[in-house]
Amino acid sequence: MDWTHVGIYDGNGWIIEAYKPNVKRSTIESWDYPEKVAVKIVRVIGVTQFWADSVISFAESQIEHPYDLKFFQKSMTGDSWYCSELAWAAYKRIGIDLDPDPFVVFPDEIAESSLVEVIGEHIEYWEPPPDSNDLLAYLGKCPIDLLITDPDGLRMGPSVEEVTDSLYVEEDFDEDGETHILVLFLDPKPGRYSIEVIPRDEAQPTDRYSLIVKNRGTDSEILLANQVPIANIPMDPYEVEVPEASTDVNPPTQRVQVGSNPISSAGCIFWLDLPENVTQAKLMIFSITGGLVFETQIETGALRFPSAGSWNPVDQDGVPLANGPYIYVLIGDGKVIGQGKMVIQR
Repeated sequence: MDWTHVGIYDGNGWIIEAYKPNVKRSTIESWDYPEKVAVKIVRVIGVTQFWADSVISFAESQIEHPYDLKFFQKSMTGDSWYCSELAWAAYKRIGIDLDPDPFVVFPDEIAESSLVEVIGEHIEYWEPPPDSNDLLAYLGKCPIDLLITDPDGLRMGPSVEEVTDSLYVEEDFDEDGETHILVLFLDPKPGRYSIEVIPRDEAQPTDRYSLIVKNRGTDSEILLANQVPIANIPMDPYEVEVPEASTDVNPPTQRVQVGSNPISSAGCIFWLDLPENVTQAKLMIFSITGGLVFETQIETGALRFPSAGSWNPVDQDGVPLANGPYIYVLIGDGKVIGQGKMVIQR
Protein backbone atom coordinates (compact mmCIF):
# COMPACT_ATOMS: atom_id res chain seq x y z
CA MET A 1 0.00 0.00 0.00
CA ASP A 2 1.27 3.51 -0.84
CA TRP A 3 0.92 5.89 2.11
CA THR A 4 0.52 9.53 1.12
CA HIS A 5 0.32 11.57 4.35
CA VAL A 6 1.75 11.67 7.88
CA GLY A 7 0.68 13.38 11.11
CA ILE A 8 1.95 13.37 14.72
CA TYR A 9 -0.50 12.42 17.48
CA ASP A 10 -0.13 14.53 20.64
CA GLY A 11 -1.77 12.02 23.00
CA ASN A 12 -4.65 14.37 23.80
CA GLY A 13 -6.99 13.90 20.86
CA TRP A 14 -5.16 16.13 18.38
CA ILE A 15 -2.93 15.46 15.36
CA ILE A 16 -0.31 17.94 14.18
CA GLU A 17 0.11 17.80 10.42
CA ALA A 18 1.68 19.78 7.60
CA TYR A 19 -1.13 20.12 5.10
CA LYS A 20 -1.68 22.93 2.62
CA PRO A 21 -1.51 25.81 3.28
CA ASN A 22 0.30 25.40 6.62
CA VAL A 23 1.09 23.27 9.67
CA LYS A 24 -2.06 22.86 11.75
CA ARG A 25 -3.72 20.91 14.54
CA SER A 26 -6.58 18.56 13.52
CA THR A 27 -8.88 16.41 15.65
CA ILE A 28 -8.19 12.71 15.77
CA GLU A 29 -11.78 12.19 14.59
CA SER A 30 -10.83 13.83 11.28
CA TRP A 31 -8.54 10.82 10.67
CA ASP A 32 -11.33 8.33 11.29
CA TYR A 33 -13.77 6.84 8.78
CA PRO A 34 -15.30 8.24 6.58
CA GLU A 35 -13.01 11.30 6.47
CA LYS A 36 -10.04 8.98 5.93
CA VAL A 37 -10.53 5.44 4.69
CA ALA A 38 -7.02 4.01 5.09
CA VAL A 39 -4.97 4.91 8.19
CA LYS A 40 -2.02 3.11 9.77
CA ILE A 41 -0.99 3.96 13.35
CA VAL A 42 2.67 3.45 14.19
CA ARG A 43 4.76 4.18 17.27
CA VAL A 44 8.49 4.85 17.29
CA ILE A 45 10.05 2.05 19.29
CA GLY A 46 11.70 2.81 22.63
CA VAL A 47 10.77 6.50 22.96
CA THR A 48 10.14 7.51 26.58
CA GLN A 49 7.44 10.00 27.55
CA PHE A 50 10.07 12.69 28.11
CA TRP A 51 11.32 12.44 24.54
CA ALA A 52 7.81 12.00 23.13
CA ASP A 53 6.88 15.32 24.80
CA SER A 54 9.93 16.91 23.13
CA VAL A 55 8.76 15.67 19.70
CA ILE A 56 5.26 17.05 20.29
CA SER A 57 6.59 20.35 21.61
CA PHE A 58 8.67 20.89 18.47
CA ALA A 59 5.75 20.00 16.19
CA GLU A 60 3.46 22.40 18.09
CA SER A 61 6.03 25.18 17.71
CA GLN A 62 5.72 24.84 13.93
CA ILE A 63 1.94 25.36 13.80
CA GLU A 64 1.02 28.09 11.28
CA HIS A 65 4.37 27.70 9.50
CA PRO A 66 3.75 27.39 5.74
CA TYR A 67 3.52 24.14 3.83
CA ASP A 68 6.75 23.30 2.00
CA LEU A 69 6.06 23.14 -1.73
CA LYS A 70 9.61 21.93 -2.51
CA PHE A 71 8.97 18.38 -1.39
CA PHE A 72 11.95 16.99 -3.28
CA GLN A 73 14.35 17.74 -0.41
CA LYS A 74 14.35 17.66 3.39
CA SER A 75 15.83 19.91 6.05
CA MET A 76 15.74 20.20 9.83
CA THR A 77 16.24 23.94 9.77
CA GLY A 78 13.67 25.11 7.25
CA ASP A 79 10.81 27.48 7.99
CA SER A 80 8.27 25.44 6.01
CA TRP A 81 7.37 21.76 6.06
CA TYR A 82 5.76 19.01 4.02
CA CYS A 83 4.02 16.30 6.05
CA SER A 84 6.68 13.58 6.29
CA GLU A 85 9.48 16.15 6.58
CA LEU A 86 7.89 17.57 9.75
CA ALA A 87 7.57 14.12 11.34
CA TRP A 88 11.12 13.19 10.32
CA ALA A 89 12.61 16.43 11.68
CA ALA A 90 10.73 16.17 14.99
CA TYR A 91 12.28 12.77 15.70
CA LYS A 92 15.65 13.62 14.17
CA ARG A 93 15.96 16.37 16.79
CA ILE A 94 15.95 13.73 19.55
CA GLY A 95 18.47 11.52 17.75
CA ILE A 96 16.11 9.16 15.89
CA ASP A 97 16.51 9.21 12.11
CA LEU A 98 13.47 7.64 10.43
CA ASP A 99 15.01 8.21 6.98
CA PRO A 100 18.83 8.19 7.08
CA ASP A 101 19.46 8.88 3.40
CA PRO A 102 20.09 12.54 2.44
CA PHE A 103 17.15 12.80 0.04
CA VAL A 104 13.41 13.45 0.24
CA VAL A 105 11.51 11.57 2.96
CA PHE A 106 8.25 9.90 1.89
CA PRO A 107 5.35 8.85 4.12
CA ASP A 108 6.04 5.25 3.02
CA GLU A 109 9.56 5.43 4.45
CA ILE A 110 8.24 6.41 7.87
CA ALA A 111 5.40 3.87 7.80
CA GLU A 112 7.76 1.04 6.85
CA SER A 113 10.77 2.10 8.94
CA SER A 114 12.38 -0.61 11.08
CA LEU A 115 12.28 1.91 13.95
CA VAL A 116 8.48 1.90 14.22
CA GLU A 117 5.89 -0.66 15.27
CA VAL A 118 2.27 -0.88 14.14
CA ILE A 119 -0.21 -0.39 17.00
CA GLY A 120 -3.43 0.00 15.02
CA GLU A 121 -5.07 0.75 11.71
CA HIS A 122 -8.38 1.12 9.94
CA ILE A 123 -8.61 0.34 6.23
CA GLU A 124 -12.14 0.49 4.87
CA TYR A 125 -11.22 1.10 1.25
CA TRP A 126 -8.09 1.55 -0.84
CA GLU A 127 -7.63 2.35 -4.47
CA PRO A 128 -4.35 3.68 -5.85
CA PRO A 129 -4.77 7.24 -7.11
CA PRO A 130 -5.30 7.35 -10.90
CA ASP A 131 -2.42 8.55 -13.04
CA SER A 132 -4.49 9.41 -16.09
CA ASN A 133 -5.66 12.94 -15.30
CA ASP A 134 -2.55 14.87 -16.33
CA LEU A 135 -2.94 18.43 -17.56
CA LEU A 136 -0.44 19.56 -20.15
CA ALA A 137 0.08 22.98 -21.70
CA TYR A 138 2.23 22.97 -24.82
CA LEU A 139 3.54 26.13 -26.41
CA GLY A 140 4.81 26.39 -29.96
CA LYS A 141 8.18 27.88 -30.84
CA CYS A 142 8.23 31.56 -29.91
CA PRO A 143 10.19 33.91 -27.58
CA ILE A 144 7.50 33.99 -24.87
CA ASP A 145 6.89 32.49 -21.43
CA LEU A 146 3.83 31.05 -19.70
CA LEU A 147 2.52 31.81 -16.21
CA ILE A 148 -0.18 29.35 -15.15
CA THR A 149 -2.34 29.82 -12.05
CA ASP A 150 -4.25 26.83 -10.64
CA PRO A 151 -7.70 26.90 -8.95
CA ASP A 152 -6.08 27.56 -5.53
CA GLY A 153 -4.15 30.57 -6.80
CA LEU A 154 -0.80 28.74 -6.90
CA ARG A 155 1.42 29.66 -9.84
CA MET A 156 3.78 27.81 -12.17
CA GLY A 157 6.20 29.55 -14.50
CA PRO A 158 9.87 29.86 -15.45
CA SER A 159 10.78 31.57 -12.16
CA VAL A 160 7.99 30.47 -9.82
CA GLU A 161 7.19 26.89 -8.73
CA GLU A 162 4.32 26.89 -6.24
CA VAL A 163 2.52 23.80 -7.59
CA THR A 164 3.72 20.35 -6.49
CA ASP A 165 3.95 17.49 -9.00
CA SER A 166 4.42 19.89 -11.89
CA LEU A 167 7.13 20.62 -14.42
CA TYR A 168 8.13 23.63 -16.54
CA VAL A 169 10.51 22.66 -19.34
CA GLU A 170 12.04 24.36 -22.36
CA GLU A 171 13.32 21.77 -24.83
CA ASP A 172 13.83 21.17 -28.53
CA PHE A 173 11.44 18.22 -28.64
CA ASP A 174 11.46 17.80 -32.43
CA GLU A 175 15.21 18.51 -32.78
CA ASP A 176 14.83 21.31 -35.30
CA GLY A 177 17.04 23.75 -33.38
CA GLU A 178 14.17 25.68 -31.75
CA THR A 179 12.74 25.22 -28.27
CA HIS A 180 9.20 24.59 -27.13
CA ILE A 181 7.73 25.16 -23.67
CA LEU A 182 6.04 22.28 -21.88
CA VAL A 183 4.14 22.74 -18.61
CA LEU A 184 2.90 19.53 -17.02
CA PHE A 185 0.59 19.05 -14.01
CA LEU A 186 0.62 15.37 -13.01
CA ASP A 187 -2.33 15.61 -10.61
CA PRO A 188 -4.33 18.72 -11.55
CA LYS A 189 -7.02 20.02 -9.23
CA PRO A 190 -10.51 20.36 -10.69
CA GLY A 191 -11.43 23.94 -11.38
CA ARG A 192 -10.36 26.88 -13.49
CA TYR A 193 -6.77 27.45 -14.64
CA SER A 194 -5.58 30.75 -16.11
CA ILE A 195 -2.71 30.84 -18.60
CA GLU A 196 -0.91 34.13 -19.16
CA VAL A 197 1.30 34.54 -22.22
CA ILE A 198 4.28 36.83 -21.52
CA PRO A 199 6.53 38.01 -24.37
CA ARG A 200 10.27 38.06 -23.73
CA ASP A 201 12.38 41.14 -24.31
CA GLU A 202 13.66 39.85 -27.66
CA ALA A 203 10.17 39.07 -29.01
CA GLN A 204 9.04 40.91 -32.14
CA PRO A 205 5.41 41.99 -32.71
CA THR A 206 5.24 39.76 -35.79
CA ASP A 207 6.45 36.62 -33.97
CA ARG A 208 3.67 34.05 -33.66
CA TYR A 209 2.77 31.49 -31.01
CA SER A 210 0.44 28.51 -30.63
CA LEU A 211 -0.93 27.16 -27.37
CA ILE A 212 -2.41 23.69 -26.84
CA VAL A 213 -3.84 22.26 -23.60
CA LYS A 214 -4.41 18.52 -23.15
CA ASN A 215 -6.27 16.76 -20.34
CA ARG A 216 -5.54 13.03 -20.29
CA GLY A 217 -8.34 12.47 -17.78
CA THR A 218 -10.93 13.26 -20.46
CA ASP A 219 -8.65 12.52 -23.44
CA SER A 220 -9.40 16.02 -24.72
CA GLU A 221 -7.28 18.62 -26.50
CA ILE A 222 -8.01 22.33 -26.68
CA LEU A 223 -6.33 24.66 -29.16
CA LEU A 224 -6.29 28.02 -27.37
CA ALA A 225 -4.13 29.87 -29.86
CA ASN A 226 -2.95 29.04 -33.38
CA GLN A 227 -0.20 31.15 -34.94
CA VAL A 228 -1.30 34.30 -33.09
CA PRO A 229 0.99 37.36 -33.55
CA ILE A 230 2.58 38.57 -30.33
CA ALA A 231 1.07 41.98 -31.03
CA ASN A 232 -2.34 40.31 -30.55
CA ILE A 233 -1.74 38.63 -27.16
CA PRO A 234 -5.07 39.03 -25.33
CA MET A 235 -5.23 41.39 -22.36
CA ASP A 236 -6.90 38.74 -20.20
CA PRO A 237 -5.30 35.32 -19.59
CA TYR A 238 -6.56 32.23 -21.38
CA GLU A 239 -8.76 30.06 -19.16
CA VAL A 240 -9.25 26.29 -19.03
CA GLU A 241 -11.72 24.37 -16.87
CA VAL A 242 -10.57 21.00 -15.52
CA PRO A 243 -13.57 18.82 -14.55
CA GLU A 244 -13.80 16.41 -11.66
CA ALA A 245 -12.33 13.02 -12.54
CA SER A 246 -15.11 10.83 -13.88
CA THR A 247 -15.48 7.06 -13.57
CA ASP A 248 -17.92 7.05 -16.49
CA VAL A 249 -15.24 7.40 -19.15
CA ASN A 250 -12.57 4.94 -20.18
CA PRO A 251 -9.06 6.23 -19.42
CA PRO A 252 -6.94 6.96 -22.48
CA THR A 253 -4.21 4.58 -23.54
CA GLN A 254 -1.11 4.72 -21.35
CA ARG A 255 1.65 5.22 -23.90
CA VAL A 256 4.44 4.80 -21.33
CA GLN A 257 4.52 3.25 -17.87
CA VAL A 258 7.44 2.43 -15.60
CA GLY A 259 7.75 -0.61 -13.38
CA SER A 260 8.56 -1.06 -10.66
CA ASN A 261 7.87 2.33 -9.17
CA PRO A 262 9.45 3.36 -6.78
CA ILE A 263 12.61 2.18 -8.51
CA SER A 264 14.95 0.11 -6.37
CA SER A 265 18.59 -0.85 -6.95
CA ALA A 266 17.26 -3.61 -9.27
CA GLY A 267 16.38 -0.95 -11.85
CA CYS A 268 13.22 -0.53 -13.91
CA ILE A 269 11.57 -1.10 -17.28
CA PHE A 270 9.59 1.45 -19.31
CA TRP A 271 6.67 -0.31 -21.03
CA LEU A 272 5.70 1.37 -24.29
CA ASP A 273 2.64 1.52 -26.52
CA LEU A 274 3.64 3.76 -29.42
CA PRO A 275 1.03 4.83 -31.99
CA GLU A 276 1.47 3.01 -35.29
CA ASN A 277 1.98 6.23 -37.26
CA VAL A 278 4.91 7.51 -35.15
CA THR A 279 8.14 7.61 -37.14
CA GLN A 280 10.52 8.92 -34.44
CA ALA A 281 10.33 8.60 -30.65
CA LYS A 282 12.46 9.34 -27.63
CA LEU A 283 12.20 9.03 -23.86
CA MET A 284 13.23 12.02 -21.73
CA ILE A 285 13.66 12.16 -17.97
CA PHE A 286 13.62 15.43 -16.04
CA SER A 287 14.43 16.36 -12.47
CA ILE A 288 11.52 17.78 -10.50
CA THR A 289 13.00 21.25 -11.05
CA GLY A 290 12.82 20.87 -14.84
CA GLY A 291 16.38 19.92 -15.74
CA LEU A 292 16.84 17.28 -18.44
CA VAL A 293 18.93 14.48 -16.90
CA PHE A 294 18.59 11.69 -19.48
CA GLU A 295 17.20 11.02 -22.94
CA THR A 296 17.34 8.11 -25.35
CA GLN A 297 15.98 7.37 -28.79
CA ILE A 298 13.24 4.72 -28.95
CA GLU A 299 12.86 2.46 -31.96
CA THR A 300 9.45 2.59 -33.59
CA GLY A 301 7.57 -0.56 -32.72
CA ALA A 302 9.52 -1.03 -29.47
CA LEU A 303 7.47 -2.42 -26.61
CA ARG A 304 9.90 -1.59 -23.84
CA PHE A 305 13.06 0.25 -22.83
CA PRO A 306 15.59 -1.17 -22.45
CA SER A 307 15.04 -3.87 -25.05
CA ALA A 308 16.33 -6.49 -22.57
CA GLY A 309 17.03 -6.56 -18.86
CA SER A 310 16.37 -3.48 -16.73
CA TRP A 311 17.62 0.10 -16.71
CA ASN A 312 19.51 1.40 -13.70
CA PRO A 313 18.72 5.15 -13.73
CA VAL A 314 21.74 7.20 -14.78
CA ASP A 315 22.29 10.59 -16.35
CA GLN A 316 23.71 11.22 -19.82
CA ASP A 317 27.26 10.72 -18.48
CA GLY A 318 26.41 7.37 -16.89
CA VAL A 319 26.39 8.74 -13.34
CA PRO A 320 23.67 7.14 -11.17
CA LEU A 321 20.74 9.46 -10.53
CA ALA A 322 20.15 10.49 -6.92
CA ASN A 323 17.19 9.16 -4.99
CA GLY A 324 14.06 11.25 -5.31
CA PRO A 325 11.20 12.09 -7.70
CA TYR A 326 11.58 12.53 -11.46
CA ILE A 327 9.21 13.06 -14.38
CA TYR A 328 9.46 11.03 -17.58
CA VAL A 329 8.11 12.20 -20.93
CA LEU A 330 7.63 10.18 -24.12
CA ILE A 331 8.00 12.19 -27.35
CA GLY A 332 6.61 10.99 -30.68
CA ASP A 333 7.37 12.96 -33.84
CA GLY A 334 8.15 16.06 -31.78
CA LYS A 335 4.98 15.90 -29.65
CA VAL A 336 4.37 14.73 -26.09
CA ILE A 337 2.42 11.46 -26.22
CA GLY A 338 2.94 10.19 -22.69
CA GLN A 339 4.26 11.23 -19.32
CA GLY A 340 4.36 10.25 -15.67
CA LYS A 341 6.18 10.49 -12.35
CA MET A 342 8.74 8.04 -11.03
CA VAL A 343 10.62 7.85 -7.75
CA ILE A 344 14.12 6.45 -7.32
CA GLN A 345 14.41 4.82 -3.92
CA ARG A 346 17.46 2.57 -3.82
